[in-house]
Amino acid sequence: MTLYSQIKNSILNSLTKLQAKEILPEFDLDEINFNISQPNIPEKFNPNNIFYHYSTNIAFTLAKSLKTNPIELAKNIQSELLQEDLYERVDFIAPGFINLVVKDIYFNNAIYEIIKLKNNFGKFKANNQKINIEYVSANPTGFLHVGHVRGAVVGKVIYNVLKFAGYSVEGEYYVNNAGNQINLLARSVLYWYLKLHKISSPKVEDGYNGKDILLCAKKIKKVFGNKFIKLKESHKLFADFKKFSYEILFEEILKDLWKLKINFDSVFYESSLYENSDIEKVLEKLKNKTYQDGNSLVLKTSEYGDDKDRVLVKSDKSFTYFLPDIAYHYLKFKKADKLINIWGADHLGYIQRIKAAMHFLNLNDSNLDILTLQLVRLIKNGQEFKMSKRKGTSVTLKDLLKVSNKDSIFFGMLLRDSNSKYDFDIDKNNASDINNPVYIVKYSYSRAYSLSQNLAKHQKTKEAFLSDKAKKLVLELDFFQELISVITKTLKPNLLTQYLINLANLFNSFYSEKKIKDTSEEKHYSGLIQAYKIVLSNALKLLNIKPPKKM
Repeated sequence: MTLYSQIKNSILNSLTKLQAKEILPEFDLDEINFNISQPNIPEKFNPNNIFYHYSTNIAFTLAKSLKTNPIELAKNIQSELLQEDLYERVDFIAPGFINLVVKDIYFNNAIYEIIKLKNNFGKFKANNQKINIEYVSANPTGFLHVGHVRGAVVGKVIYNVLKFAGYSVEGEYYVNNAGNQINLLARSVLYWYLKLHKISSPKVEDGYNGKDILLCAKKIKKVFGNKFIKLKESHKLFADFKKFSYEILFEEILKDLWKLKINFDSVFYESSLYENSDIEKVLEKLKNKTYQDGNSLVLKTSEYGDDKDRVLVKSDKSFTYFLPDIAYHYLKFKKADKLINIWGADHLGYIQRIKAAMHFLNLNDSNLDILTLQLVRLIKNGQEFKMSKRKGTSVTLKDLLKVSNKDSIFFGMLLRDSNSKYDFDIDKNNASDINNPVYIVKYSYSRAYSLSQNLAKHQKTKEAFLSDKAKKLVLELDFFQELISVITKTLKPNLLTQYLINLANLFNSFYSEKKIKDTSEEKHYSGLIQAYKIVLSNALKLLNIKPPKKM
């Protein structure tokens, strides 16, 4: 058990004892929301400069709900905690914060726990919930652009963390291959295909014109020669041409994503919804929540928090994009208990309507989590590259991989909360200096690895040997399992990069202060170095980054 977990359990146990003594009333301990953190106490509240290892707001938080005095509650909790062997010291300050000093032996035990569990450190016993996470799902109408890369990275790291935590997870790509954009793609590719055959044709209005479209046309020409030179949109062969077009581009998308070591457990094609009559089946299930508006069929989404009702079937009897999307989510809920979608911020207004549809289908829409991502700007040499797919000027993942690398992309895309706009500075993220966070983190691992190769084998001890800086490092290493738990609940993978940066800084501070080699404490400190390598390695792998032995 981690030290953090022991602290949490001891606090909850103290409350149970106070309830048994009837000092506290009966209440469900699982419903208490309180914090345990490493404190930064102002000097006026800590004049003796005591190094407190943990601080908790349990007394302050609980006193609010119980409408009691937080200082009195803190005194009672303090009294119970001091009965445990875990603590060297337990103090409290107004308005009810309890500060804790842990005995040295428990720091040693925390190190040995990490070494014992190795690659499994950080994992916990997850529930049996099946989770489907859909991410990227960019239309196969061109190469993947930078805006989608952020979603790819966020989705993959959430997938990795959930898998690491022990959940049954399926990563899925939804291919929009049945809409108007695919028709526009096919017409655009056909224009360039004919041009390659020196056949003139009207340029497609608002069509796609990038190098990806030309590549697609060249591949079709290479495979099929002049088979489609007389093709018209009304011809039966146009469906084949359309399929060849999006399949070529989808293959390019998957190839580029694999360069980031991003792949998927399943791929779902929108066209299958039409082939299997899934849309009609869902429409039938929704009929009690629909009404006719002229010749259109409308879903009463305003009854469930949407700002207006939404059209499902247009007056020409064609389906809106919303209807097949409802069918797709309905099918996903058949194979998973919880759904996670990674969407662009432009889909923000779409969230409540899809949740309403799930509710109308008697599904628990609270089990549908939708993360929205803000835009990413690509910066190089201080200049921004504009992105426009149809004009052929978008900055693609292919372009980015030519000037950056997988590790920098993964780490860099997670330096900010995904719901905030972000400038990805290529030069900064590629730099081999202290201004580049991923470099600092990877370098600290290679430094620890090099050091560990020259140290004596670690030896367990009950002696107090850790400096204050070493203890701070142990506390952060020990917190890794709790961090994983937090990310599975909040779905904020940027917390992982923040953790790694802080961890590397703590290690570098400790390393610069403490001589280890050829000292009486070498065999003990070598355990701390090994624990650091284990935690850093486990965390980096969640970011698809291989820990480097050399830099």
